[in-house]
Amino acid sequence: MIIVEPPETPPALIEQIEESLVACGLDAERIRLVFSEERQRIEIYVPAPSGANNETVSCLVNSGRPGRVIFEEEQLRVIYSEMLDQRHNRIRTAARAYLENEGKLANLPQKANFSTESDFAHALEKFCGFAPESVLQVGGGSTIFYPPDQSESLSDSERKAYTCMAATFSIVSMEKEEETWEGFDIQSAFPKNEGKDSAQTH
Repeated sequence: MIIVEPPETPPALIEQIEESLVACGLDAERIRLVFSEERQRIEIYVPAPSGANNETVSCLVNSGRPGRVIFEEEQLRVIYSEMLDQRHNRIRTAARAYLENEGKLANLPQKANFSTESDFAHALEKFCGFAPESVLQVGGGSTIFYPPDQSESLSDSERKAYTCMAATFSIVSMEKEEETWEGFDIQSAFPKNEGKDSAQTH
C-alpha cells in the first residue's frame, strides 16, 4: 500500500495514483505520496532501485495521473523532467489553439481573480457550461477533472462542453505543473479544426 502524507488525501485519488503506477510497471508498495505545502501539489516519491527505464518514464508522463513523480535516481529524474516538459508544451499549444478557434480563449478565467481553489474551479465549469462541482473536484491539494464514462452517449452540445473543459483544464493544470485529470485521453480530446492542424498532444 502507498504511504500517504497527509492522511486526509482522498482515497479515490490514492487508488487512481496507485493503479497508474502499477500499470507502468512500478511497485506501488514502495512509493511515498506527499502533498507539498510549498508547491501546493501532490508529489510521488519513487525510491531506488526503481527498476524503471525510458519506457516506464514515458508511461508515467503520459498516464494522466495526478501528481509529479520524483525519482531518487538522478538519471530518471532528468529523463522524466524532459519528457514532461515536452508533453506540457504540446498540450498547452493544442488546448489554446482549440479555445482560440472557438472564440473563448480571451475570456478564460484567471486563477489570480479568485480567492479559493473551489471558486476558481466553479468558474472554469461555468466557462464551459457546467454546473459547479459537476465535473471538477477539489481536494487533497489538487483539482481533478472527471470526464464522462467512455460508454456514455453524449449529445453534440455535451461533447463540445467536455472538450472545452478538457482544453481549459489542461491549460490551468499545466501552468501549475500538475496533471490532475482522471482517466482522460488527452490526446483525443481536441477535434481536428478545419483549416488547422490536428491537436495531437502526445
